[in-house]
Amino acid sequence: MNKSIFISNLMNLRPYSWADLLFIGLVAKVSVEKSFSFDIKDIAMLIGLLSLWYFYNLLLEWYKAREYRARPNLIIAFSFLALGIILGLIYSPLTLIFSISSVFFVLLYLLKNKVTIFGISSPIVRGIIQSQYYLYALLFYSKNISNADITLSVLIFLMSASRALIGDLRDIVPDSKTNKNTFPVIFGVQAAIVLIVILFLASIIIFISAFQNYLAGFPLILMIIAVMAYKNGYVLHQLMIIATTFVSVNLIALLLGDSLILFNLIFLGIFTNLIFYPLLSRKSNPIFSSQNLSAKTKD
Repeated sequence: MNKSIFISNLMNLRPYSWADLLFIGLVAKVSVEKSFSFDIKDIAMLIGLLSLWYFYNLLLEWYKAREYRARPNLIIAFSFLALGIILGLIYSPLTLIFSISSVFFVLLYLLKNKVTIFGISSPIVRGIIQSQYYLYALLFYSKNISNADITLSVLIFLMSASRALIGDLRDIVPDSKTNKNTFPVIFGVQAAIVLIVILFLASIIIFISAFQNYLAGFPLILMIIAVMAYKNGYVLHQLMIIATTFVSVNLIALLLGDSLILFNLIFLGIFTNLIFYPLLSRKSNPIFSSQNLSAKTKD
């Protein structure tokens, strides 16, 4: 396999999203064990999570069959699914429920460009998939699911749904040209922004009511400002990927009784860099401020 083919296949696995997914698994671990020490169970859980994630992405890329990306082999995709299921079953038979349910919602997600209702609701389906992964990871450590676990799964659902909706905002121009049935295409940019802000606010309210902590949702507060004021969906989606990771880091710190100040300062530094650096007048900088969403804000 030459280098370009290897890179193309690697990108089908979305390497930029691995850390975010693994932190969700670590949230599940810490919520039960209240410890960050590692053993063989943690390695199995993380491999199982990544395997389910690889299956989802490979099946998605196979289904879309983009000309500019390598088309995955379905045997490899289902091999990852089998690995995730087997690793889960070793530690809890109940993991099979969430392995299979995640596959069901993945199949629904594939229909987003074929059926209007699935296109509009695809961010919701994406959020459900991510929450299924969290509950799958949780059952490596717990024999049952508590109210606190359900609260965390709802938080993960809300953040993942808002992240997917921001992704649809990023793609609104090409999606409009090909008549795809996404929420921003059907209802417009402003309606999508309002919905994203509502999802963020719901997450922040849960943080405050469930954990009595304002700092845990700080990355989402900054994201509200960014979504309302910034016009480039590409940058917003990058920020949201990082924001969801830092919210998971905040959750882990919160569950361990550690301070959240340092992590939020780090995110603030990343946030301001990604927002303001491209806007600085420099010959080598692209003009981000007028791209992407600006052409659609009057919808």
